[in-house]
Amino acid sequence: MRIVSGKKRGLKLLSPVDYRVRPTTDKIKESIFNILFEIDENSIVLDLFSGSGAIGIEFLSRGANKAYFCDFSDDSIKITRQNIENAEFLEKSIIIKKDYMECLNYFYKNNLRFDYIFLDPPYRNDYIKNTLDFIWNYNILNEDGIIIIETDKDIIIEDFDVIKEKKYSKTRVIFLERKK
Repeated sequence: MRIVSGKKRGLKLLSPVDYRVRPTTDKIKESIFNILFEIDENSIVLDLFSGSGAIGIEFLSRGANKAYFCDFSDDSIKITRQNIENAEFLEKSIIIKKDYMECLNYFYKNNLRFDYIFLDPPYRNDYIKNTLDFIWNYNILNEDGIIIIETDKDIIIEDFDVIKEKKYSKTRVIFLERKK
């Protein structure tokens, strides 16, 4: 696993040994960022269920201003911190070890809003639905913000418009924006 492009292109990243963590492959990561194209230098990113932190770090490498990394696993937080330190992005990073709903509530209570929100939760639960409901109800996505979801199942999208969807074997990547 490595940083695909930007200032830190080619830097190898550590990956958690937890079998439940599925790092986004370089191929999928490259495709995501080809679709997003240029990352605004003022953008704020949320890498929820961050795992190794690879997606948030990729955003920073491509010029994002700040990234928030949230995960509940001690191992994931440790690996994320090491990867951020190795990439020299500590000053642009906020690492939070909390349950995903606690993280979302923290952002809402602190009036934080994001330009990009990346969701790659454990596949077997309702994390995506719960997260999308929270984002919609508590408005933590900026007006022109984009949500990127990595999943292996069909999901029902109610409050957002699907702007792009790609399939890679069993993995689907869905890009959402606010309904206009």
